[in-house]
Amino acid sequence: MRDVSKYELMRHALGVQSYHWSKGGDRWKKPYRNHFVAGGDDAPVWYALVEEGFAKLTSKGNPITGGDPSFCVTEAGAKAALAGIVFKKIWGYGLPENP
Repeated sequence: MRDVSKYELMRHALGVQSYHWSKGGDRWKKPYRNHFVAGGDDAPVWYALVEEGFAKLTSKGNPITGGDPSFCVTEAGAKAALAGIVFKKIWGYGLPENP
């Protein structure tokens, strides 16, 4: 099983990545997408996120996803995953409240 939190998975689905710069501390790329194809150990985590209201199932699987289900993050999920990060024009600053 992967050691990745549900919040990290949601940030990944949103395209938010941490860039550790030598000056200025943590910077975060602004969200630019909202999808995640969940295979293997990720699928149960995403189904649990659907139950919590943090994600929606967008496809039960198709040839494009290799038969794996795909999900998107809800507004409530994005709010939880991005809590603590302040986004400006392009970059976000700060550390997420949910590791």
